[in-house]
Amino acid sequence: MTQFKEFPATKQSIGQRKPIYGVGINDSPYIVTPVIDGKKLWCPYYQTWVNMMARCYSDKHKKKYPTYIGCSVIKEWRLFSSFRRWMVTQDWQGKQLDKDILVVGNKVYSPENCMFVTMATNNLVLDGSTIRGEYPQGVHFSRERGKYVAQCNNSAKRTPLGRFDTMAEAELAYLRFKIFVLTKVSNESEAVNNPRLQAALLRHTKLFMDKAAHIENRMNNKLQ
Repeated sequence: MTQFKEFPATKQSIGQRKPIYGVGINDSPYIVTPVIDGKKLWCPYYQTWVNMMARCYSDKHKKKYPTYIGCSVIKEWRLFSSFRRWMVTQDWQGKQLDKDILVVGNKVYSPENCMFVTMATNNLVLDGSTIRGEYPQGVHFSRERGKYVAQCNNSAKRTPLGRFDTMAEAELAYLRFKIFVLTKVSNESEAVNNPRLQAALLRHTKLFMDKAAHIENRMNNKLQ
């Protein structure tokens, strides 16, 4: 496999650079996308930076992924070299840049709010509120069976949780499973070796527990 190498940027290549999505400045002293052995390679730091900028400042990306509407990058990180200095100090290989595990609902990419986590961990706390439609997260209605279906992504697979007569029952099943998985992950090596991540996962677990308790209370009141 061809490895990325840092080749010094020339005056000509630097002169051809344009702002990334109108706001990002590539001030790298090396070529960030060199062609090596006939193949275009990307600097991993630059690729992560460009992807972050796209989430915040690409209209095309936000149209496809509306959860990123309103997101921004702090001024410091709009300069590639600044973001790179931070990223080299992180445990980033094989992981994804996340902005809202540490701070629930966060919309700003910054050193205080961001960390790298595995895809499986990242997927656990994703909120599809802007794309899931009329049903709660993890729930859809099966017209064929006339039931509400609950399911939850667990690592790379989708786990079916059953069919229910009411939407509340299906949502509660989803929340209980989510609590179980988050609790389990918070005690595994990735989180145990990273106290900030572990604390964040426990905060997310508490949010799901609160939601579940609210639904249970609502269901019990209807039975009385």
